[in-house]
Amino acid sequence: MNDEFEQQLKKDLERVAAPDGFADRVMRRVQTGESARLHIMPRRMLHVWQAVAAVALIGVLLGSGLAVRQRQERQRAEVLQRQFDLAMQITQRTLSGVGQRISEAGVKQDGEEQ
Repeated sequence: MNDEFEQQLKKDLERVAAPDGFADRVMRRVQTGESARLHIMPRRMLHVWQAVAAVALIGVLLGSGLAVRQRQERQRAEVLQRQFDLAMQITQRTLSGVGQRISEAGVKQDGEEQ
């Protein structure tokens, strides 16, 4: 069975001579520019696809730019929020200290008056 398979494979893979005039036809096509007909897609369709690709690229660039800007704004807002929270803590401590001093001053004054 293997011998038959190998013989058939050798027969199928034998070198076959090109038809008469094949090389001349290929060279004429190359010289006359007929190879342009071998393009998969006509040139006008190629331009359409290029335009579609350009629009898609612009959309991706604008979208990524917008995403970067939104991320930066969110980071700025977080920094501002942390700064505000710290300022409020400092203000609360300061006012608490002032309130405590006022209370102590009031107690001393009440104590002195009696």
